[in-house]
Amino acid sequence: MDTPSDAKSETVETIDLEDPRYYLNRELSLLDFQWRVLEEAQSERNPLLERLKFLAILDSNLSEFFMVRVGGLKLQKDSGVADASFDGLTPARQLAAIRKEAQTIFQAARDLLKTRLLPALAAAGIRIINYPDLTPARSKP
Repeated sequence: MDTPSDAKSETVETIDLEDPRYYLNRELSLLDFQWRVLEEAQSERNPLLERLKFLAILDSNLSEFFMVRVGGLKLQKDSGVADASFDGLTPARQLAAIRKEAQTIFQAARDLLKTRLLPALAAAGIRIINYPDLTPARSKP
């Protein structure tokens, strides 16, 4: 039988829920998800046109992200809001981190389109033509 002196004393660690390291930034987390969409566009396991669709989804997602989320942060910054979010980032610091991450995503998406998807589409007989480059016969509905 255990006596009180035999029982191990357990210490319970107190967690400070105000500590920013316990929180993810919602904007940067959404950009992490966009990387996952881009990975689907990069994956050769997916059919070629599906990969192109994933790239279009990425474009649409990022357009909305910049209009809504980044636009809101820019308004906060321009209004002088310096309060940090739960993760400890001010609007200005969030905007800087978003810019850095978004530039990397945009570059990877451009590289994918130019070096892999467009050549693969051309090899499959599919060409993307700019409207001014159409012949008169092709530009009529």
